[in-house]
Amino acid sequence: MRRPARRRIGVRLPNRSGRPRVGPRMRDVGREPDRSADPVLVPPEVARAAAAHGLGAPVLTHRSGPDRVWLPLWGGFLFGVITIVLAVGPSTVWTPAGPATAGCAGLLLTHAIQLLSVAGTGLYLFDHGVVHRKGGAVTAFPWRDTRLWRSVVRDRFVKHPYRYRLQRPGAPPVVLSPALDLHEFGPEMERRLTAERTPVDLAAVAAGRRVGYGPFTVDRHGLTTPKGFIPWARVRGAEVGRRGRVRVWQAGARRPVRVRGRTVPNVVVFLAVVDAMRRA
Repeated sequence: MRRPARRRIGVRLPNRSGRPRVGPRMRDVGREPDRSADPVLVPPEVARAAAAHGLGAPVLTHRSGPDRVWLPLWGGFLFGVITIVLAVGPSTVWTPAGPATAGCAGLLLTHAIQLLSVAGTGLYLFDHGVVHRKGGAVTAFPWRDTRLWRSVVRDRFVKHPYRYRLQRPGAPPVVLSPALDLHEFGPEMERRLTAERTPVDLAAVAAGRRVGYGPFTVDRHGLTTPKGFIPWARVRGAEVGRRGRVRVWQAGARRPVRVRGRTVPNVVVFLAVVDAMRRA
């Protein structure tokens, strides 16, 4: 006698960490998260600035509050007190431990000051740009006319050690400190800038125009670098190294052409354009 088929009960299994799966759903195609079920709320003044520049719908926010300041502030104060106690104690105790505690106090207090300087900063990413809000100043940066500089900084307290500078005609530039710790916001901002600007720049090159990226210039025939002109047939690729330097590799050369990444505007777009042109 056949056993009756077991009825499957739908159970939402937890992920590897043991916690239930939460967060934005994933689309069937690609890896871009579908945040349609998670509406992003923005202040009215930010929404007005975004609408005035045609930035589309909001997709991600990042706000830096003053609550992040207290832990390094108290840590620095504690190590400072220990340093003072050791300084007035016997020299045999001060010699090995004093510099270490003084260094820890300095690092923590410096980090607390950095966090305090970015407290109250709000960043709002939209389909076609980003809005920066600090105090009463609200500045919109549509991707169509915004230039973004990125530089690498050494900061052991952040996961995303980049400093960004946004600039567009008719608006003051805005610097995004690494203390904001944009480990999620930064890569998504770069991805959306690349997706919107790369087709535009490639179309300009295909129409016979020259597109500049600071020390580099791209045209239909090749890439102009500080070291000279390289035809596309000899361009092996372009990349950004660990220290933020942009490196362009060419056939027949042992060393790449190197420039500092902070001198190349829209460096992520530049890398995508070079990759597309050398493969064409």
